[in-house]
Amino acid sequence: MNKLFFPLFLLISVVWSGFSAHAQQAFSLQECVQYAGEQDILMQNYSKDQLISQQTLRQSRSKYLPQVSAVGDFRDNLQLQTSILPFNPDPTGVRGPTPVRFGTTYNTTLALDASLVLFDPTLRNTLRSQEINTQIAENNYAQRNLEVVVNLKKAYYAALINRQKISYNQTKLARLRKLLEDAQVRLETEQLQAIEVRRQEWDLKTQEIEIERLQVLYDQSLLQVKFWMGYPLEQPISLKDSLPQQLRLEQNAEIDWNNRYDLKNLEAQRMQNNLEVQKYKRQYLPTVTLYGYLGTQAFQNNFAQAFQTWFPLSYVGLRVNVPIFDGLSKNYQIQGAKIQTEKKENEIKQLQRQAVYDNQLSQTNIQNLIKTLSIRQNALAFAEENVQYVLNRYEAGLVLYREVVDAEVKITEAQNAYLQTYQDLVNAYWDGQKVRGETEK
Repeated sequence: MNKLFFPLFLLISVVWSGFSAHAQQAFSLQECVQYAGEQDILMQNYSKDQLISQQTLRQSRSKYLPQVSAVGDFRDNLQLQTSILPFNPDPTGVRGPTPVRFGTTYNTTLALDASLVLFDPTLRNTLRSQEINTQIAENNYAQRNLEVVVNLKKAYYAALINRQKISYNQTKLARLRKLLEDAQVRLETEQLQAIEVRRQEWDLKTQEIEIERLQVLYDQSLLQVKFWMGYPLEQPISLKDSLPQQLRLEQNAEIDWNNRYDLKNLEAQRMQNNLEVQKYKRQYLPTVTLYGYLGTQAFQNNFAQAFQTWFPLSYVGLRVNVPIFDGLSKNYQIQGAKIQTEKKENEIKQLQRQAVYDNQLSQTNIQNLIKTLSIRQNALAFAEENVQYVLNRYEAGLVLYREVVDAEVKITEAQNAYLQTYQDLVNAYWDGQKVRGETEK
């Protein structure tokens, strides 16, 4: 018995694990947003940009610290350097310039070389510019997060709307099937002609094809949801939420400029341009560096004694570098940086103007869409009542099948118009939130 039980248990485990691996995972909109915040690749890169900016800032700050290096050198002078003396030190020799070789065959040096920047007029501007780069990286991360959330919401609601379209059309398919069943009964009792039944069969087939088309659109919208989530595209998902029947849209009239990260980036870049102007001006100032050297040397002609006798050497110094004339290079750099600053100020003004325009246009558009949605909703309710009214009269034999078809066309138009206005409204609402820099609601 045990021999049979173990293979059966193993088989069930394998089948269950395979089923679990391919099971659809359901997501609410909030869960999609949370998942995207953790998995979006560009957001991960922007987060890494923040780390890179922090490391670059630390690297720039390290210039304030002493720079120390160790030096070790061993030299075998195969030919000693020759110097020319203007006279002959040997009074018995020939008068005039005399070549003489100085030095030893083996020279060894061990030392520490150190320097410390006491004053660099441009270093503070460089550090401040690096700090601004860190802020820009943070703004890029926040801007990408906002874009992902807005696009993900649009994709999620597009999927909900496509799912609702499928539901509407499945209800219509059920009505057509019932009509066809009744028509077949009437055909048997010779109350209908065969051509009328074939027409209803054709309408039913057309409706089935329409549902297949809508299913493809729904699958495409789910693919878009997975794309903005950063979810594996080959893995199936489903949606937990349903399409709200009543929309509660809360919006502020004013723009929150603190959350307009594109504008904050432009302002940060303008600050960097101002720092560049100051940096080029401060390059006219001197730089001061303290340096020192501590070492020991050995000189011998005999290799066996090359490391026996050492002679210490040390010194400290102060180096001052004063720029005098650079061919007006710095002046041209200053003028170019000023023009860049003016250009950035114009970009800021244009973006502010565009934001105000988009905000006003968004509010007007949303108000119009809210009114239109109310009208579409009433029209849909009337179309639903009308199709039921026509169906009842058709079953009673008071109207022809043509009137049923006309009623079905009208309710389909009303449903499509309602859902399209619904989608336009939610898209306009989230675009408006993005324009105003509103936080997630």
